Amino acid sequence: MEKKRELDRRRKSDDDSVGGSFPGGIDAENERKTPSKAKQSKKKENKEKQSKEKETESADADLSPDVDVYLKLHNVGVDEEVAKDLSNQFTAEYIEQKLLYFQCVESLHPDWISKNPQGYLVKSIIEDYEPPSGFDEWYDEQKRRRN
Repeated sequence: MEKKRELDRRRKSDDDSVGGSFPGGIDAENERKTPSKAKQSKKKENKEKQSKEKETESADADLSPDVDVYLKLHNVGVDEEVAKDLSNQFTAEYIEQKLLYFQCVESLHPDWISKNPQGYLVKSIIEDYEPPSGFDEWYDEQKRRRN
């Protein structure tokens, strides 16, 4: 009976080593170490993380706001996030033009913006306000003062 058990153990041992996997993750057919499921999962997570980081970097590169325009908007009191969104959505030239219009309105028509000047500026950018009345004269005067 003991001999039979010993033979069974040897057969089982031989069967495990031929065509199956060895203990420790060695694949008998391919004779190479196979990564554990935990390692495979970790590798997959790292690849996904790197992929997301690359996507974020490229998205940030595409959406990086014009810093000068962003700062100008923020300096006149526009909220940080709103300033960032606007500088991502519109060209610097377009926002610069609306900032000039805003300065003109502050100077010539302060009653138009007395309640919420930042709101007026943001709305003028989003809704593409036309130059205020008297803008050309005001702008010429500003140019003369600089020279």
